[in-house]
Amino acid sequence: MPLGIEANRGDIMLMVGTRKGAFLLTSDQARRNWAVSGPLHAGSDIYHMAYDDREKGTVFVAINDPIWGPEIQRSEDLGATWLKAAQNPRFAEVRSDSVNRIWHIEPGRPGEPEVVYAGVDPAALFKSEDSGDTWSEVESLTAHPTRDLWEGGFGGLCLHSMALDPTDIDRMWVAISAVGVFGTEDGGTSWSTMNAGVRADFLSEPFPEFGQCPHKLLSHPSMPERLYQQNHCGFFRSENGGQEWRDLSEGLPSRWALPLGIIYLTSQKCCDTISI
Repeated sequence: MPLGIEANRGDIMLMVGTRKGAFLLTSDQARRNWAVSGPLHAGSDIYHMAYDDREKGTVFVAINDPIWGPEIQRSEDLGATWLKAAQNPRFAEVRSDSVNRIWHIEPGRPGEPEVVYAGVDPAALFKSEDSGDTWSEVESLTAHPTRDLWEGGFGGLCLHSMALDPTDIDRMWVAISAVGVFGTEDGGTSWSTMNAGVRADFLSEPFPEFGQCPHKLLSHPSMPERLYQQNHCGFFRSENGGQEWRDLSEGLPSRWALPLGIIYLTSQKCCDTISI
């Protein structure tokens, strides 16, 4: 298949990460015929891809290569060519830890055009202020008082999801498996656990402050106070920015699931379509 792909304004693009590399698929609004590009970065595990539409239309990819290790690359021409980071997410030399995998890439808000975030294993948050060329750890999250008690899930101790409040540059949330959801309202200076009402059936305390196992965290595109999470122990929604969560698992074939998506229509005022 060709490397690189063409897309017109209004087209639909799917970014697919696999254990054999990355693929880009594009179609018009009819979605009857698709152009496919890939595999990009063939042979590498691709844990996440993100499209940044703020300036150049950049595709970010989280590469976890079995030989060369984890790295983030970016393309400004829909995969035809790729730019390597000058400095990938790495812990300071004084620490004994090393980054095992990169799980998530999140472009910043429109008001911070070169900011990009990354979540890694072992659980940590990294931030770039130069469009992904260099990265630094948000050490305040790693230094949270509960950190010594964090334990990983089946996929490791990983920060795999994050949500940014588009109306407040200082507010964001992250999800860590198997630790829970954390939020900041001061630009990352401090972090709070946000797991009230979320079950942890595998622990002796069913509703602990932390220790839950979120699988995916999303925020509503136009109502940032509304958060959704698919958890190891159910599907939950918060209407107050993660302060409290409501269990919405009733009627689902299983409380356990991994993926989560929001189909949001601007004309749809009363409700959302959620894919689990």
